[in-house]
Amino acid sequence: MTDNQKTVALENIALLERVRKLIDEGKSAKGWYGEAFTTAFVGLSFLDGKDKRRWKDLLSSIKAKLEQWLSKGGTDGSFGTEYDIAGLALLATFFKKCNNSQDFENAKKAFLTRFEGEVNRWKAFAQSKREPRLHIFKEPFYLYSVVVGLDACDSLGLYSDFLKMILEKEQNVNPFVEQAKLILSDHSHDSYAEILQAMIEVKPEDLKDHEVIPAFWLIANNLEGVQAVFPEDSRLKIAEEKAGDLYKMLFRLVQSSNNTKIHVSELALLNSVLGSRSKPLLVIPEAELAYLLNKKLGRKRLVRGITELIFFAFLLGIAVYFRSDLIINFISIVGFSFFLTFGAVDVLAYAGKEISHEEIATLGISIIFTIIFFFLSKI
Repeated sequence: MTDNQKTVALENIALLERVRKLIDEGKSAKGWYGEAFTTAFVGLSFLDGKDKRRWKDLLSSIKAKLEQWLSKGGTDGSFGTEYDIAGLALLATFFKKCNNSQDFENAKKAFLTRFEGEVNRWKAFAQSKREPRLHIFKEPFYLYSVVVGLDACDSLGLYSDFLKMILEKEQNVNPFVEQAKLILSDHSHDSYAEILQAMIEVKPEDLKDHEVIPAFWLIANNLEGVQAVFPEDSRLKIAEEKAGDLYKMLFRLVQSSNNTKIHVSELALLNSVLGSRSKPLLVIPEAELAYLLNKKLGRKRLVRGITELIFFAFLLGIAVYFRSDLIINFISIVGFSFFLTFGAVDVLAYAGKEISHEEIATLGISIIFTIIFFFLSKI
């Protein structure tokens, strides 16, 4: 791993730990985050993580709460709300990933039954030239969750035509709609082309706070896939720059979360995309990253240089105090010559004056011989 990658990896980890702290603060009880939809989404984000064993106890608590909610019939005892349908979709997905076959089958049955009812309700309203005031297909996040749930239940093909028709109604670019289209098309070439176009159409400066994380999630979630399909596309650089801008925005957003309330489901999006990666998420432009790295290294070199000069002064004092002892004088000469040389090199480097290895060797040898001849002249 290069120095740049190490720097980004540490920054990713710091951001991820902050996100997880905020998720923990958002719980209303152990393993419960206010509603089944959000709780299941949090559970899935930790299941996707490379360090999911670390969260074994949390996942067990989430599983217990979701089983309890499922057994009670959701919010109203009959999974009667649109939110319950989205929750059931994610419950089925969560239990399947947990290899919990019984709970998966129960969640799957309830979800498919309620989803079929919602489809029929929508079709009935469509025939009357009206749409229901509230239905699950109006909310992109819930629509995406339904697609994820149908995919987990191996039922996506049964509703593919209906869902494509619903998704095509979305005129504006929306991260959840684009991700749903990608899943629905089984990650086809054309869908990746749409994703890439959606990436470059993102305008970070125009986004509201609650839009930043979904936009970043879409790009970060699909950047590697797009790169694999379109390795030579010049638009990739634009997408990467957008991701870099969004990363800096969400970093500030997460760090200042005491003043800005971030919903737990948005934090789960970040937890999923950052926690599941096997390598650093390089979304900061290379030139900017190199500048940040050099700035950090510069501070380290300044501190090290000052420390070396302090040791030089200390050893010089010893040499002067014990000037009659040749052995102590010899050790002191070598020691403070070393610290003087490299202390000066580090301080000069911080000031922007880099010194070559040959110049360092010449400087060090010159200092050593100068000091040796000085002490010999005093004997």
